Amino acid sequence: MWLELDIQRQLHAAGQHFELHAALRCTQPKVVLFGPSGAGKSLTLKAVAGLLRPDTGVIRMHGQRLFDQVAGINLSPQRRRVGYVFQDYALFPHLTVRQNVGFGLQRGLRNPSRGGRLAVVEQWLQAFRIDPVGDLLPSQISGGQRQRTALARALVTQPQALLLDEPFAALDHALRVHLRQELETVLDQTGIPLLLISHDPEDVEMFGQQVVHLADGRVQG
Repeated sequence: MWLELDIQRQLHAAGQHFELHAALRCTQPKVVLFGPSGAGKSLTLKAVAGLLRPDTGVIRMHGQRLFDQVAGINLSPQRRRVGYVFQDYALFPHLTVRQNVGFGLQRGLRNPSRGGRLAVVEQWLQAFRIDPVGDLLPSQISGGQRQRTALARALVTQPQALLLDEPFAALDHALRVHLRQELETVLDQTGIPLLLISHDPEDVEMFGQQVVHLADGRVQG
């Protein structure tokens, strides 16, 4: 079991109330968190990544406590060593593809050099076949290339898990099929476990070694 969590979080906004109470045990390398929009999938993923603090509960990854409210443990996102790809990719618009991929390798707030070449960055550019556009800005490349850039940036730091939030939703069907195959190949080669959230049955079919259904903030079944 590489990920175990049991967390609660109350959210209030614009007169609306939502209660997240997610209990999850990931026993397979590829896990899909499946459910409708507004089910709490993104909130759960953000809690694992350290971008949302639960009110109570525990999150463990590979036996390490990432969050434990009772013990006062709440590791920063950097210390959790997870690769996270947002639904909108969250690429830096002023950095090239190569700089975006290498950003997580830099300490502090310094941007990677435009002319720099790091072997590990070049490896991931080649793995996702974006090395020909390495010197272009995100605005100058296609949606599929932006997705590959985001995936390469998440994986270049050798994370202990990859967290993906609706990674293929903005792409056309043919490109979704192709990128799913590319991602599956990379995950099988590296052994990095995956937690993917989606409401697309095709994501479930490809990556759902374990499928967890979430609705109204709770795991179903």
